[in-house]
Amino acid sequence: MIGSTGHTGNTGPTGVTGPTGATGPAGATGITGATGASGPTGPTGPTGTVALGYGSLFGSATTLITVVDNTQVTFTGAGPTLNTVSNVAGGSITVSAAGTYNIDYAITVHLSATSTLLGSANRLVSFYVQLNGTTQDARSIGSFSIENFSGVAATLGTNGQANKSYITTLNSGDVLRIIMNTSGSGSSATYSGQVFNVIRIG
Repeated sequence: MIGSTGHTGNTGPTGVTGPTGATGPAGATGITGATGASGPTGPTGPTGTVALGYGSLFGSATTLITVVDNTQVTFTGAGPTLNTVSNVAGGSITVSAAGTYNIDYAITVHLSATSTLLGSANRLVSFYVQLNGTTQDARSIGSFSIENFSGVAATLGTNGQANKSYITTLNSGDVLRIIMNTSGSGSSATYSGQVFNVIRIG
């Protein structure tokens, strides 16, 4: 006959660790964290530079030139020039770079008016800067005049200056001239000492 089962023996030692199993699939992406604080402002960069540009034309202070309606002012010489073209024969200044420019001119005007006992004399002379042969800048108009000289049979001669200075934006290749206009009766007009400057400021 079979006898009773004996007591369970002591647990044996742990066996050798088996090889690592294959990597499981990646888990779902977690939610995005909060945005971090802004970093400090970087140092200010170096100040930019503006390329210089200037040109000028001038005329004789002693030679009188007759004012002719709707024609350009003539000049006899050119001053220093940089990044512009000053054309004495064409009476023009051409800019070579786009930018902000200061434009100014001054012209001495000589008027002579002769009145009679029965009639008055008057004369208006005005100038403006013309852009590219067609455009008149209203800010550029300067003038000098005699108005309603009458009551005596006499001739009145008077001198004055038409001038203007203004700031405008120009494109590369823009051409500037000064155009004159005149109207009136019993009078005549000449000019001298004409100066025309174009200077880049920005």
